[in-house]
Amino acid sequence: MAADALCVERAFDHVGTTRPVEASSIARAGGSLWVTREQTTLQRLDQAGLPAGPEVVLDNGAGNLAALGETLWVQGQWGLTPVDARTGIAGTFVRL
Repeated sequence: MAADALCVERAFDHVGTTRPVEASSIARAGGSLWVTREQTTLQRLDQAGLPAGPEVVLDNGAGNLAALGETLWVQGQWGLTPVDARTGIAGTFVRL
């Protein structure tokens, strides 16, 4: 395992080096850990750092993440997409 690999500890209270996770950005919301990958994909992870549920592919891209309550805000190419962290359902894109 590479020394600089981003990994997720089981308790979600810190990022460590036990399970490699490919991620561009990482946030905690709705009791889950969320990561963006491949510039278009949002993925919920379980406590073992494994995918939990289907990937959310966002038409406007998936870059940086911010969490506010039960909502994830995903930076896209021209704005932000809100995603309900409990359901994984994307809301209406907000153009900036």
